[in-house]
Amino acid sequence: MMHKKSPTSLSSPSCKINCEDYTTCWTWGYRLLSCIAESQSGMSRVYRAVQLGEGNTTDDLPPPSSQVTIKVVESENSLSQQLLHTVLALSQKLPPHANILDITHYFSSARAEFIVSQTCRLGSLGIILSEKQYLGKGMAETSSKLIISQVCSGLTHLKMTGIPHGRLSCHNILMSEKFQVKLCDYGFQHHAKHLQSIINIVPVSTVGRAFQAPEVLQGCVQDDFAADIWSLGVVIYVVLHGVLPFSSEDLDKMAKKENAPALCIRSSLSFSCVQLMRDLLTYSPWLRPDLSKVLQNRWLCDSTSTFPYKLPRRVTGALTKKTHSSLNKPSGAPLRVP
Repeated sequence: MMHKKSPTSLSSPSCKINCEDYTTCWTWGYRLLSCIAESQSGMSRVYRAVQLGEGNTTDDLPPPSSQVTIKVVESENSLSQQLLHTVLALSQKLPPHANILDITHYFSSARAEFIVSQTCRLGSLGIILSEKQYLGKGMAETSSKLIISQVCSGLTHLKMTGIPHGRLSCHNILMSEKFQVKLCDYGFQHHAKHLQSIINIVPVSTVGRAFQAPEVLQGCVQDDFAADIWSLGVVIYVVLHGVLPFSSEDLDKMAKKENAPALCIRSSLSFSCVQLMRDLLTYSPWLRPDLSKVLQNRWLCDSTSTFPYKLPRRVTGALTKKTHSSLNKPSGAPLRVP
């Protein structure tokens, strides 16, 4: 049986701008425009913002080059701050790659960390899949190949530098308006283990849990890269079907070391596509293929098609003068640099 989810299960709800976030970002030279998403715990938020400069301190339409995305992560303790600083410092030292999100700047306040990155105007893959044309249906194989091949390329780059992603899901796969994939939120689990502490910097949501490998749910991971392979298999399934492959009951059973349930797969999918999904979603981590073999899979090798996707109104109309002038500003937010 296919487990259909509500539209909100693959997207993040809209939220309001936090006044303290607004003030801190303004002090550091950024003006928050709107809140894109907020975690279920309320411990992290993502904003669309603009870097202050000549002509950007008024309500004039900001130039695209000055637009950024800012993620705010509230720190629970000094150890969580240490972990976040370690990951962010490492991120900035990573060799640049087309499918890895560039972190351009980060700063702190007494209660939170602020991560500034390039803007991906289409948002996360989860948001795209929650749109009416894909929800419960998924994308065509030709479109899916273009996305998945880029995800594999980004994961390969991380692996070459010794960093497993650790939290791969549709919400950590961003897309630019040119349909270029950018992976984000990588490395936290890996470095948390090195600090020998379980730190919920960004608590895993109910949807995020659906992408975790059985050994992660059981708390006995021996190969972080093999766990990423399982998560990649779940991503492929969601992209092709528009729903999650496993229910919460299925995840609970896997957490108790029971075998994964049988997949309900669309009959119209090609044999090579189905075989790839089954290989990636193998219960035993030692039997899953390596990333190099995944990239050589014949289903992914044939990924030369164009992406048949029309930019949604939420993107094309996101920064018009009309919407820009009515952006959600919190009451009491500063209107000029202190």
